[in-house]
Formats: sequence, structure tokens, C-alpha cells
Amino acid sequence: GTGRKMSDEDAFEFYLRGAQHEDASAQMALGRAFYFGEGVEENDVEAVKWCELASSRGEHYADVILGECYIKGYGVPEDEERGLTLLRKAIGAGEPHGLQLLHKLGYDLEEMDATTPQNANSKVVSIHEDPITRASVLYRQTSDYLNASNPAHIKDNVLQFPSGNVQR
Repeated sequence: GTGRKMSDEDAFEFYLRGAQHEDASAQMALGRAFYFGEGVEENDVEAVKWCELASSRGEHYADVILGECYIKGYGVPEDEERGLTLLRKAIGAGEPHGLQLLHKLGYDLEEMDATTPQNANSKVVSIHEDPITRASVLYRQTSDYLNASNPAHIKDNVLQFPSGNVQR
């Protein structure tokens, strides 16, 4: 919208021109536009197509979108392993949206012990296997946010989770 009326449709057209000339950031922008329906109708198949191109050219935000598509089966057959691999790649490249999505989907990162040769310096994604652990992580993230904005909330944000096995 700088210097002109803001328009997702016009932006889409400009990105399309750039993407057709193999500009990776324009390809990523098209993938995002199709994924979120920005200036164009949502289309997961097109989102995957453009994000795959952008990913192959080093656009790591495209890996985040692709990771979610593969995990949830949007525009591609569901493939959790491939999705997690793409998210790991994005996180390893410093893409903050990758870690945010990973936590939102109920996963966490664990550093592997460098003494295990096949896993040295790699990151492993593990899912929270029980709802209590997942709730605890979500609560911690929420309370960290609240406490960062107002430390007086610390005493108000106390929640206890039972230990041991919980009957469902």
C-alpha cells in the first residue's frame, strides 16, 4: 500500500510476474497467497506447487507452509514425516514461524546427545503423547507471554496439573 491503494489482487499479479521469472521470494509469496487466499481463491494444490519451487531455492518460510500442508494433508497426501522434516529444515535455518507452528501442532524440539554418532548435532521432533503434557506446554507459553507483558500477573497465572496417570 506504499504510494498506492493496498490491494492483495494487484500484489498477486506482481508476484506472479516475478515468480514466472524464477524469483524465489515471489514464488514463496504466491504459495502464501494461495495458501491463505490473499488476492486469490485458496488453493492448496497451487500453494504446494509454488512453495515447493520457493523451497528448492532456499525460501524457508515456504518450508513452514509445506510442512503444515504435508502434516495435515492439504493439497498433498498426508505425510507427517515429510512435514516434520520440512519444519526441522525451516527451524534449522532460523525461521521463527517454523517453531511457532511446531508448538501449535503439539510438537516439541529436543536436542540430541552428540555422543550418539547417527544423531550428532541433529534435532528430533517428538509429539506430546498425553493431553496433560500438551496442556502444560500451552499454559507455559500463554503465561510466559502474559508475564512478559505484565509481571504482576505471575501470582494470578498458577495452574496445577495432576501427576501420574489420569483416567479418561
